[in-house]
Amino acid sequence: MFKKGKCPACGNYNELTFSNNPLVPSICFKCAAEKLDYKNLEHADYFCRTYNIPFSPTKWINIIRKEKTAIQILKAYTAAFLNENKENLFYTTSTQDLWKQANVEWERSMTHAALLKRIEPVMDDFIERGLIKWGTGYSFGELIQLENLYSSTISMFDVNNPMQIDSIKKACKISVMLDKAVENGDVKQIKELGGAYSQFVKTAKIDEMIESAQTDVIRTVADLVDHLEKGGFEFTYYDNFERDIVDTTIRVMKEYLRVLVLESTGLEQTLEIIQEKYLQSKQDMIAEQAMKELDLEKIVEAAKEENKFEIDRFVESDDIMSGYSEEDF
Repeated sequence: MFKKGKCPACGNYNELTFSNNPLVPSICFKCAAEKLDYKNLEHADYFCRTYNIPFSPTKWINIIRKEKTAIQILKAYTAAFLNENKENLFYTTSTQDLWKQANVEWERSMTHAALLKRIEPVMDDFIERGLIKWGTGYSFGELIQLENLYSSTISMFDVNNPMQIDSIKKACKISVMLDKAVENGDVKQIKELGGAYSQFVKTAKIDEMIESAQTDVIRTVADLVDHLEKGGFEFTYYDNFERDIVDTTIRVMKEYLRVLVLESTGLEQTLEIIQEKYLQSKQDMIAEQAMKELDLEKIVEAAKEENKFEIDRFVESDDIMSGYSEEDF
């Protein structure tokens, strides 16, 4: 199926890759395999784009699961399209970012599968301990779900009450059963399990703990506005509370410098004199500024007007005329 010839890259005589691109010469599969990482979908896309052949990530991954070496993978993938339609081969445009994202997910799935294979002894021990704690009838995945839900709930709310812990365990079990009912589409069982789940959550007081934990947490814009209104739209940047060793160190250093300065010979009296002079000069400046802003002419005119008004009122009053008769005038 593949032509043999001299490879322009290494100079050896071997089977050459199929090239549907007139600008790119064929090279041997060995050289092509050395330049590509067959477990990377971006590299697979680059290989197909270079030789102008279709790129199908599904076919590429399926071939990887069957073949063992990079050379076999490249040959099998190219042969799959040559057998289908040799005369109508061309590369279709793809978005490399999408292949990058798909590649990340693919690597995660391969890593997860490899880890599960390597930790079989650990998995068996986990299942054994899980059966003792949760009872029989649970798969490995369900035991992980139970343990994660139980541990996260206990640690988040710091539960120590044995009755609450027991209610939380039962709620976790019903949660797994509820997931099964949802998958099976059993409406009746979903309704029954949902009621039982709510009852155990209520018994464990989980809703109350959640509401209590969310009191001081800003989760929405409405919470932020409410917090700002309660604080008068002002933030307390420092409340003089030592939260770590840095705050304590700063306080100790400031206290040391204060004592060192104040206990120096004669320095305290000097500082007091400086402070007194500063306060006196500040008062003098305030008084001088007040005198500059005071209009003496207006004050004198106002005083004259006030005195004139008082004299006229005194003269016109009945009291001053009571000691005289008409004949005196």
